[in-house]
Amino acid sequence: MKIKIPALLLALTGLAHGQTNVTVSANIHSILQASNYAAVRGLLDLEAGIDFLSPSAIAAAYQPLDADLTAWAAVAPGSYLSISAAAAAYQPLSANLTSWATISTSGYISSTAIAAGYQPLDSDLTTIGGLADPNADRILGWDDSAGAYVHFTLGTNLSTTGTTINAAGGGGGMTDPLNFTAASILTIASGAVTATQTLHILAAESGVTDTVDSIAGGVEGDVLIVRPDSGDAITLADGTSGGDNLDLAGQNVLLNSTNESVTLIHNGTNWTILAVSPSLLTVDLTGQQTDTWIIAASDETTDLTTGTSKVRFLAPYAATITGIVASVTTAPTGASLIADVNATSATVMTTNKLTIEATETRTLDATTQPTVTDTSIAQWEVITIDIDQVGSTVPGKGLKIYIQHSH
Repeated sequence: MKIKIPALLLALTGLAHGQTNVTVSANIHSILQASNYAAVRGLLDLEAGIDFLSPSAIAAAYQPLDADLTAWAAVAPGSYLSISAAAAAYQPLSANLTSWATISTSGYISSTAIAAGYQPLDSDLTTIGGLADPNADRILGWDDSAGAYVHFTLGTNLSTTGTTINAAGGGGGMTDPLNFTAASILTIASGAVTATQTLHILAAESGVTDTVDSIAGGVEGDVLIVRPDSGDAITLADGTSGGDNLDLAGQNVLLNSTNESVTLIHNGTNWTILAVSPSLLTVDLTGQQTDTWIIAASDETTDLTTGTSKVRFLAPYAATITGIVASVTTAPTGASLIADVNATSATVMTTNKLTIEATETRTLDATTQPTVTDTSIAQWEVITIDIDQVGSTVPGKGLKIYIQHSH
């Protein structure tokens, strides 16, 4: 069979020019006579999805032709890293890292250099750094009551020279402890003076005699040396009650010569004696000496009998009674022995008398001890001993009375 092929079909089939007639086979003839495309596919044994794809299937399954993909297809696997390998080996791109990459090494300090040359951040240092400039010499410290760092103000007798803190005196005491400069005169005023240095001369408020009861101006550790003014007799009075602060071991110290002096040291509360001048002439011991008068109210062999003024004597000096004791050589039996002591005919024990109980030999063993109610004895005052009661079976023998006293 021969057919004439139009010029357009020739162009589509690629036949040579002038070749307008072609002999077709029976198969071609069948295709050309097919009623539709489906019949053509059947004649050619073409199955959709196997032998060919529709445009929609191609779009869903294939990447459109791209020059970049073509270039990537030519790259060997060894020329690139997988995503996991890249993540393990490289820092993700960051604007901050890009900025750091542009900084010269001279523009930053390494961590080693920072650790060696800088203080780690500390809240206390930040607080201290935030304190305002006091524009004066101050001491930085911690105020525990306020719970904060503060600038402490220099107190009395404290000053600074450059980086040195200077302290004068004893923090409110004398201004020159142990600075043996020339002695200054302190005039006594109502029994008191105020020490301002180590050496002082004490002058009477009026006349030539006076007494010092208290010395102000000292703190613990201060040393004070005092002597009387020329022609004055000054007594340092022992006492620490009230406003008095002279603890002189129970003794008043009399200074009546410029060659006499007393060295005192402050213990934080009172002035106490540290030393006295070898030329110290008089120490007033009034009331500090103790003694005992022992009086025999009978002989040793005669039975005791009751009566007043069994013994009578004169007090040789003024005294203060501190206690009375009695004893016997032979103990009373059947009843207690009771005795009394009188000063100028008046008992010195208005409540509990001297009692030696039956079978005992001294008042120290009695259930009820004597109570002295009148302790003052004048010099040459008459002292008498009474026996108010004796033992009912054995009266007792050899009575002695012991009057303890200070003077």
